[in-house]
Amino acid sequence: MMPSQAEAAECPPPDANQGLLKASDFIVNAIDPAEAGPGSDAAAALCSVAAAAFQPASGTMGGDHYTVLKVLVGTATSGDGDASVDAFLTRLGPQTRNGTVDLGGRVVDAFVTAAGDGYAYAAGPTVVIGYITPARSYGTSGATTQEPAKIAYCRVIAADGGAPLPDDVRPRYGPESYPLGTGNYTSPGDPGWIFFRSDAYKSGAAPMHCGIAPSGTTAGCDVVPSELAPPDTNQTVVDENGARYIRSDTTTFTRNVDALVEGHRLQNGPAVCWMGYQGSVHCEIGEHGFTLDHRYATLQ
Repeated sequence: MMPSQAEAAECPPPDANQGLLKASDFIVNAIDPAEAGPGSDAAAALCSVAAAAFQPASGTMGGDHYTVLKVLVGTATSGDGDASVDAFLTRLGPQTRNGTVDLGGRVVDAFVTAAGDGYAYAAGPTVVIGYITPARSYGTSGATTQEPAKIAYCRVIAADGGAPLPDDVRPRYGPESYPLGTGNYTSPGDPGWIFFRSDAYKSGAAPMHCGIAPSGTTAGCDVVPSELAPPDTNQTVVDENGARYIRSDTTTFTRNVDALVEGHRLQNGPAVCWMGYQGSVHCEIGEHGFTLDHRYATLQ
């Protein structure tokens, strides 16, 4: 999709287009903007549009390079990139907005569709829309696509002003860069609570059931690590006083809810929990927190 000479004169290429050319640790292939992902008809409100698919240069699957991110970049014809991003998210539907994430120090809108997670960002008239290839497409861990996709997207949005992100800089791997989990995480009989579980990520490992209390006062799981916790304990919890193992006669955090997908987070007040890529659960409240799997844990 190439603009005419007259259009090109009125609509200069967005600076972020440089990020489609200067990503040394990725193989970058030009694609038709219409193939980028759901809602890519948003290109109709953009000019000087470019689109590309990013593949890690050092990674292969079955001997072939694999796509982790498709990006659409353009200049808002209205001159207002933020308005174009808002219109794009509105066009996708009311259930697609998924909060914001921090990527390379920039606040980016996250969205989710049936095709997977995505990002939308504007700087002045420049609009950058990214679509992460779901790991399920390759039958692998979420880290296979989500983490390199974040790096690739940072390359593109940092090209604003013609200065791509240096190769040795990476977005943070903490919960700030994880999108919100989408699914059923509430229980009708427990107003204000958020519950989730892990997937059975290893053969023979039962899901861990966890939750966050109303207003984020407490977070915890109905499990303790088999090799570390005192034998009379059965819950790992954290609150403003710190993380610890306790004994409870009730399954406080177990409800019939969805699994939290790895690389995603849930938040309730000051408490945040997220699922790591190896099946570990992380929960934090202020300066305190825990990281937990069936065998090991760290408490803070």
